[in-house]
Amino acid sequence: MPFDSDFLHKLRISEERLLHLLNNFTQAKILIMGDLTLDEYLIGKVEDISSEAPILILRHKETSRTPGNAGNIAYKLAHLGAQVKAVGLIGKDDEGKALRNLLKTENINIDGIFCDPSRVTVTRTRILSYSQPSFKQQIVAIDRKSDEFPQPDAQLELAEYIKQQIASVDVIVCCDRGDGTMTKPVISAAVSAPQTIVNTQKHLERYRGARAFVLNLREAEKSVGYTINNEKKLTEAGKDLFALTQGQHILITGTANGMVLLERNGSKHHIPSFNQNKVLYITDIQDTLTTLFSLGLATGASSWEAAILASLSTGVMMRQLGTKHVSNTEMKVELEKILQEKNH
Repeated sequence: MPFDSDFLHKLRISEERLLHLLNNFTQAKILIMGDLTLDEYLIGKVEDISSEAPILILRHKETSRTPGNAGNIAYKLAHLGAQVKAVGLIGKDDEGKALRNLLKTENINIDGIFCDPSRVTVTRTRILSYSQPSFKQQIVAIDRKSDEFPQPDAQLELAEYIKQQIASVDVIVCCDRGDGTMTKPVISAAVSAPQTIVNTQKHLERYRGARAFVLNLREAEKSVGYTINNEKKLTEAGKDLFALTQGQHILITGTANGMVLLERNGSKHHIPSFNQNKVLYITDIQDTLTTLFSLGLATGASSWEAAILASLSTGVMMRQLGTKHVSNTEMKVELEKILQEKNH
């Protein structure tokens, strides 16, 4: 979607304000809660084909670990300078210790990460092979998680901690991936905050009353039960989504033209993608958009300004491969570059 003149004009007159918001990210105090995951990558070089079965034999070369899901958002927030508190559950296992240490290394407050001995730490292991170091291919995925809900005491401990922290943070972000952390008492505590932003793949109604929701087009369509493929359907979907969530702002990403910001008063803002490339290879774009939208609201941005900051991050990320973090400096350069290019 090309930038129309009205959008460009609004972007130009907002440049100083957007740069001010970017400079204030270090003042943001954000509590990120939800399903904490340890992402583990086992990387090996192809050596042979097994004589036991038609499978590859890999010589192990490298193991890397990084926080995933709510942990990934916490990582991104900290990388952009925010003061971050991570809240969630881990198991009494080595993976839980590793996850806590990874977050602590980034100066993320982990006082709100509690251990539930009845559960394992959610761990996503990905095995990648290569014959040339420059090209790695994922060949198998192994997920480890508990099927049971957390113990009642663990749920109440989480909920109580959240209530105690509400007055000390600007925004609460909920990341729900269906791994069991976000139970009824925990959600109730989270949405009692003045500014709660929700990133969930389904069951939006569980977060009724939260201020804002970030979801992709497919998730929005599943929530309303029909395809959103034109302006009339988008307007209808906005009414249905607000009736479902009672929220104030809904940011729908992954539309044909970029993203759209829906407001409770019925207005909508189409925000074109700042990425002008044709090739998209992003593993965690939704987490990045949630990060920037939340940071914007935490620093006093309007919902439109926060959505612009979120979209701006895609322009940086689309030139990177895999899970990456954007920086304030990169986003400032991206904004200035876009405005300079459109001036010619």
